[in-house]
Amino acid sequence: MFSHVVIFWTDPANLKAADELIGGARKYLAPIPGISHFHVGRMAPSQRPVVDQSYQVALNVVFTSRRAQERLSGASTAPGVRGEGVQADLQKGCGL
Repeated sequence: MFSHVVIFWTDPANLKAADELIGGARKYLAPIPGISHFHVGRMAPSQRPVVDQSYQVALNVVFTSRRAQERLSGASTAPGVRGEGVQADLQKGCGL
């Protein structure tokens, strides 16, 4: 299992940006092979001063393996393993 966490700061001028990002992540991540599960949502307010509260959305993707993560990110050097198309679709679908 391999986990990847991404924090997003959305456009403050777009009041729907966080919701669009969350909806896009749910739509585009759910069918991708190699993703075991994922969690996406808005920043939860905290009274603890050590908790960063400047972001709007966080995403935690759990992959079945490091190779599965590399396939999505396009980072793999293995022959025939490329993720740029999936990554571009995800970014476009999430309004990034």
